[in-house]
Amino acid sequence: MNPNCDTANIERIGVNAISLFFEKIGWSFRERPHSDFGIDADVEQKINGKRTNRHIALQIKSGESYVKIKKNGKITFSIDPWHYSYWLQSDRPVLILLYDPDTEKIYWEQVRLATLQQSPKYKKIEIDALKFLDEDSIDEFNDIIETYVMHNIYNVDKEFVTYEYSMACVEEYSKSVKDLVEQLVNFRNKLQSHFINPHSKTLCLQLDVLGMDIKKHIEADYALLHKACWYLAFLANIINIRERPLLVKILDDYINNLTFQKASWLTVIDNFKKLFHPDIPKSVQRSNAKVIRYVEDYAALINLSLEDFVACKIVNKNQI
Repeated sequence: MNPNCDTANIERIGVNAISLFFEKIGWSFRERPHSDFGIDADVEQKINGKRTNRHIALQIKSGESYVKIKKNGKITFSIDPWHYSYWLQSDRPVLILLYDPDTEKIYWEQVRLATLQQSPKYKKIEIDALKFLDEDSIDEFNDIIETYVMHNIYNVDKEFVTYEYSMACVEEYSKSVKDLVEQLVNFRNKLQSHFINPHSKTLCLQLDVLGMDIKKHIEADYALLHKACWYLAFLANIINIRERPLLVKILDDYINNLTFQKASWLTVIDNFKKLFHPDIPKSVQRSNAKVIRYVEDYAALINLSLEDFVACKIVNKNQI
């Protein structure tokens, strides 16, 4: 790298390199005039040269300090609480792009609950050093747009806080999970026929339908769990002190249930990963990859809800 380049130069070189990549693959790159709010640019998807009005937001960082590869082959990108909430509530998927001025490689990863990890003070994303922009990234970008579900921060009305409403939310969630599990069982039954008479187009369609079914549950189920937990936490401040041990017992039941749900869906992910086999057509593997993304997001939302209920239990125990 030219030693005369300062930070501003390197930032512009990184933005220009990323812009050039997307223009080469036929997508439209638009830099935002005010990038201090966590988004530097947007790209619009094109399919067969036609604009789709579907976008991906980009957070761009350039320089050696951002691309330090650790012994495990990962690059750590830290995220503060403000950006964590801002990016997850975006109406479009957000990518972290890291430009290395020495190698001219552009490493990337999507900001999503399934890729976020907790560090002592911040959230972080571990970016694989083998994951950099190239022509093979296009299919991944298309899949990211198709599978994206924004993570809303739900507001609840204190006027409607009741134990009964909280129980109704949990009951509705339980019915939703039962429905989703039934859809998964039906898919497994259909999958059996492909071992006898394989048909890639039919299997792709079945995978796509299952993925869309899971997508419908992601936001709705988290909303139910979030409201149930919030109401129970609020109730701890208004119910009789003698009733609080019962509230902790209820929270224990929810925590055990969510722990089981989390383990079950992680097993589902492992099972779907078995479909990545050299003998399986690429089209099937791609549809399978999208299903895995949906299940990862669903498991991540369950885990987030589990953390909420555990925190709620600690608060209630401290008040007893």
